[in-house]
Amino acid sequence: MNSAFTNLDSEINLSEEMKSFSVLIQEKRQEAEIIKNESTMKKEKLISVINSILISLSETQCSKYTNLKNKTKTILLTILQEIRGLNNAEDAIDKENEDKELIDEEMI
Repeated sequence: MNSAFTNLDSEINLSEEMKSFSVLIQEKRQEAEIIKNESTMKKEKLISVINSILISLSETQCSKYTNLKNKTKTILLTILQEIRGLNNAEDAIDKENEDKELIDEEMI
């Protein structure tokens, strides 16, 4: 990702809002590319990707996603999106807990 934001005269002077917007658009394009690639994956590859993410989730969450070989490709794509959301939520909770621990340590 290019972190330099320049105008037509090659001067760096874009607002912070434009910088944030540019970064957001770039992220959305990457997400769209990933989704496009996933929809062209073969069923076996989707199952492999799903299983690689399931490893990082709790057993309770994993138990919902069994018998993947008998699911349709459409259902597998939906499952992939669901577990990515679960995984991202767990990562956010972990980060929040780390931040709280740091704050608690600083207060001591």
